[in-house]
Amino acid sequence: MSRSWELTHYARPMTANKYRTLHHQVRLRYDREWREAFFALALEAKVPPLKAIRVIVQQTQAKGLLPDPMSCTAAVKAGVDGLVDAGVIPDDTGIYFRSVVFLPPEKAEMDSLTLLIEEEKDQ
Repeated sequence: MSRSWELTHYARPMTANKYRTLHHQVRLRYDREWREAFFALALEAKVPPLKAIRVIVQQTQAKGLLPDPMSCTAAVKAGVDGLVDAGVIPDDTGIYFRSVVFLPPEKAEMDSLTLLIEEEKDQ
């Protein structure tokens, strides 16, 4: 059985459609927020350096219509960059970052984005 770590940032990710309309400097600030959040969460959870990972994404939303499952891709990309910064994987290329699965968003009490990090064994 492989090891796993659940990292949850309690904020509402911006949809990909909204993200595309932003000025590049605003996108940089948004990316930095999510990158730093998942960097800190990985350190707090003591996720060790791993040879390879897969990520399962779960978004929750308190209000409004639920977005499509992949609408949070910008936040996920920044979150994975935060995992690289934390030393979980050396880089986010396919050598180390093997797959990502987007689960359908769910209604909840709070907005959040969870990255379930699963250790991938070498094949």
